[in-house]
Amino acid sequence: MRSKLSASPTSCVAHSSVAPRQRSRAVASRRWRWPRSRPRSGSSSTASRTPARSSARARRTRWPSPPDSSPPSAPSGCPPTRAATATYGTLHDVTRELYISVDVEPDGHVPGTSSMVSLGACAAAIRDDDGNVETLDPEAEGHSFYAVLRPITDRYVDKALRVTGFTREQLEQDGRPPEEALPEFAAWIDALAAEHDALPVLAAYPLGFVWHFTQYYLHEFAGRSPFGQSAHLDMKSTYAALTHSAVRDAIKRRMPSALLGPKDSKTHHALNDAKGHVDLLLGLLRWGERAR
Repeated sequence: MRSKLSASPTSCVAHSSVAPRQRSRAVASRRWRWPRSRPRSGSSSTASRTPARSSARARRTRWPSPPDSSPPSAPSGCPPTRAATATYGTLHDVTRELYISVDVEPDGHVPGTSSMVSLGACAAAIRDDDGNVETLDPEAEGHSFYAVLRPITDRYVDKALRVTGFTREQLEQDGRPPEEALPEFAAWIDALAAEHDALPVLAAYPLGFVWHFTQYYLHEFAGRSPFGQSAHLDMKSTYAALTHSAVRDAIKRRMPSALLGPKDSKTHHALNDAKGHVDLLLGLLRWGERAR
């Protein structure tokens, strides 16, 4: 026997002799149905819903329009600083952000069981309050950071260590203590963000590898991360999304050389590679300008 659900949009009570487990499944399917942009004819209007639910549904209903159509108006209840009111995904009144290109060279695959050999970072770009992207010079004074670090564990992968160009003896003798270098790195990010009056965002290719080493070291040895828990941009997945490619196909040898720029390199020198990713980052940030 089918369960007969009440017609009220705020009620999911079943009126039948259906077993409790079957009834709970029917109730759940009614309650968590994906929100519709328009109410069905004959159903109650969105005005009868609670304000919190109406606002949440409005935020999930519309996406920024593609460049060949007019931009949608802000959904009802959507905060103005996050309203999709510009074309091709660029938002009005966006948060002012400082993009920092970061690269790491570790002697293994994961932090904790292996060590970060070197850390490189440079200022790359500013996205202002209107969504415009301003290029920063990574070679300018105070716009880059580099440190070779002392190992934090005896474990390492021999092949990964050879790629870095350092020996274990060199790192133990000449590497900086992480508890000294990482607070300096955090302070450098803070000073750069204050100078440009913007919130810092870590940008990397690929992000996952760089992010978990950087975050682990910042929290372990500096006690905090200026990037918070989610202020990051993955150039690899961004390229895949913009070009409708598979993530596994978003590799440099399949990207246009004009997008990568003349400075692109993979020298396994953390600072050089961070600077080499700046042109790719700028091309991705300005992708919408090319489409308009």
